[in-house]
Amino acid sequence: RLRSNVTTVGASSARRFPAVHLSANVQRKSQFLLINAAMPCSWIAFLSLTTFFVPVEDTADRLELTITILLTTVAFRFTTNSYLPMISYMTLIDKFTLLCTLVIVICCFCHTILGMLTYWAEASPELLDSVNKIFLACIALIWGAVQVWFFCEQRVASNRNFELHEKFNEDASVASDPHSAARKKFMQRAA
Repeated sequence: RLRSNVTTVGASSARRFPAVHLSANVQRKSQFLLINAAMPCSWIAFLSLTTFFVPVEDTADRLELTITILLTTVAFRFTTNSYLPMISYMTLIDKFTLLCTLVIVICCFCHTILGMLTYWAEASPELLDSVNKIFLACIALIWGAVQVWFFCEQRVASNRNFELHEKFNEDASVASDPHSAARKKFMQRAA
């Protein structure tokens, strides 16, 4: 919705000119980005949890799978950049995909630590199995926390956009009613 008001903002007794104030309420359809950017990135990060089910002794295979998932995330992020706006700050989706990538990087570090315990410290299989389960639980909790954080932030942003939309519509109806006392007050403030 577009609204306009003709006023004399900046005019003085010696200098008068009309000015037009235009306001536009622009809102993106977030469902498209949620389905095509956030959800796939979330599931790709979830796949990194499956690498903990590869035998602990196969450190190279674990790291190979995790790095493949990491490269998949980077490639996916590269292809979805065309969906996202080119702006100088990070959007909520940018932060979310970065956190999902961080989950995968943490998986890489966990597998590296398990490999060091296996080959350098020569830890017992029982200890390796316990550490593997602890790492799996920690990564699963981190992944879940990122999902909950994104869901909450997305709801807050959606509610804020709805409130702004309602306020814009209210202001537009006040500004368009020629007999409204609020419009006269609005026009006096603008002058």
